[in-house]
Amino acid sequence: MRPERRFLTLAALLLGGACIVSTPRVGRAQQSSPSTTPARAPQPAQPPTAARAQTPQEPQTPAIQVTIVSNGSGRDGVAIGYDSKVAEPEARKDLETLARECGSDLKGFKYSNKAGIPVVEAKLAGLTNWKTGQVNLDAINQTFRRAPFFRVMGVFEGPFPLRAAAEWTRGPLRIQTQASDIPGQEKGSVAGRIVDYRVWVDQRQGVPAEIPSVFNPPPRQTSWLPVLFVVATAAGVALLAFLAVYKGRLMRRKENA
Repeated sequence: MRPERRFLTLAALLLGGACIVSTPRVGRAQQSSPSTTPARAPQPAQPPTAARAQTPQEPQTPAIQVTIVSNGSGRDGVAIGYDSKVAEPEARKDLETLARECGSDLKGFKYSNKAGIPVVEAKLAGLTNWKTGQVNLDAINQTFRRAPFFRVMGVFEGPFPLRAAAEWTRGPLRIQTQASDIPGQEKGSVAGRIVDYRVWVDQRQGVPAEIPSVFNPPPRQTSWLPVLFVVATAAGVALLAFLAVYKGRLMRRKENA
């Protein structure tokens, strides 16, 4: 196995395994020894508050972990880990969809299942842009929008000019971002950069057909009121000028009569 593929597999397993773990869940009732405290009189039931009823609990365990390794030259390495059993055809379909969303083709596909974590690897173009400092979250979000919660980890070999907001919410999409630098051998130098995106997709209305763009805001609605005001003002000024000229001509005719 080539060193770059070995590093990509190790990164996917370490990052994916560290993130895709079951979080403890609180049971409906906890067993305890009988209490000797006298029972209090029953209290009337309190109706649930509207805020609690309207705010669903977001999942804390990612269903999918996407790991990107990029050095700014050529294709980026990508590894996808799943927290559930995913067969090779389904995983390959995910990568093909991601490649299509990135405007790329799929190269170097590999499927493995180590430590009970299905992982797929490939080489794609269009995942990162080192000029603008953007990770193609639009393509990733559109591909994995079926997951209520997934993570995207970017490992950059070099000072990637990251462009990201710490907190981002639009429509059914909510993203939290954390980034850190990898120090170089020389003091004050940067050998690389790591960025961690946590993405939640609101599924209360089902899987969204489209995901809003992260870096391209929706087109603003054009208001015609300022345009109409300018046109009306210009027309009024022209009318006043015409009346002034016409009145001047009438006065000169009277003087010459």
